Amino acid sequence: ETRAAETDSQRRTRVAKVAKKVSETRAAETDSQRRTRVAKVAKKVSETRAAETDSQRETRWAKDKDNTASRRAAETDSQRETRWAKDKDNTASRRATETDSQRETRLSKDQRVKADTRAAQTHTIEAAAKTFHEKIKEGPDNVCCVCHRLMYKKNVVRFNKHKY
Repeated sequence: ETRAAETDSQRRTRVAKVAKKVSETRAAETDSQRRTRVAKVAKKVSETRAAETDSQRETRWAKDKDNTASRRAAETDSQRETRWAKDKDNTASRRATETDSQRETRLSKDQRVKADTRAAQTHTIEAAAKTFHEKIKEGPDNVCCVCHRLMYKKNVVRFNKHKY
């Protein structure tokens, strides 16, 4: 029976069997076997990416971006918090082991990106007016608890009665 003719349930069964077998194999492998397998996969990915055209690369990036967006749209709040914590830990450990020259390179790159972003912003009257209108389009909908004026969100500080 070919894969093209299989039903969804047959496909799920086949994929589950393969996943179980892979899981069992990986659970039984030694550290050196794992390192060898990971290095082999990394080499293959590196060779494939080195041979891809600009068009293929752009397609891969677009697909990756779509997959990430759909995965993040489906994640729960706790999964999101876990991902953020993991990202924060990874960044901290990476920065803890970076050399002074790596740190300087990273910081100078960050400064260039910020400068480029500022330079790319148009400083025209039309752009400023557009930004202003976007910020106020919802209108003043926050009520002051003292004078009962309507205010914009940016002008309001949340009242915390425990501080007073």
